[in-house]
Amino acid sequence: MFRLSENLAPEAILCGCRIPSRDELLSEIVRTAGAVHGWNDADEIVSRVVAREAQMSTAIGQSIAIPHARLERLDRIQVAVACLPAGVDFKAPDRKPVRLVLLLVSPVSAPAIHVQALAAVSRIKLPFVEKLVGSPAPADFLRALAEWEASQEK
Repeated sequence: MFRLSENLAPEAILCGCRIPSRDELLSEIVRTAGAVHGWNDADEIVSRVVAREAQMSTAIGQSIAIPHARLERLDRIQVAVACLPAGVDFKAPDRKPVRLVLLLVSPVSAPAIHVQALAAVSRIKLPFVEKLVGSPAPADFLRALAEWEASQEK
């Protein structure tokens, strides 16, 4: 089973975000991921992610959004997270603000891992979203996520 926690650096987790708009949040999470993973083309990736979001919301309900992109030059999936206690409007199907954003940037050459990561996020449900969003620090977020993932494998 794909584990988000094994593909997420603490430096790529934004706890307690107070960013008021979807596009500003997308820009911030992509730039954070870019700094962590050494991307020199974060502006291009921001444009792709924002354009994808304009076509169709990546909000899936349960206060979660999964903005994503696939890049030729990557050799592994890269993940970043933003926790938004107040939420941001992503035009979610359930019309609720998104409070947990998981950015997935994966290699074009590995479509299966992209689908596995999307599936892993889709298993997260609202009661656990609250726990993750309430994490005071990235280490707390990662610990809670890893424990939850382990419990799902039993």
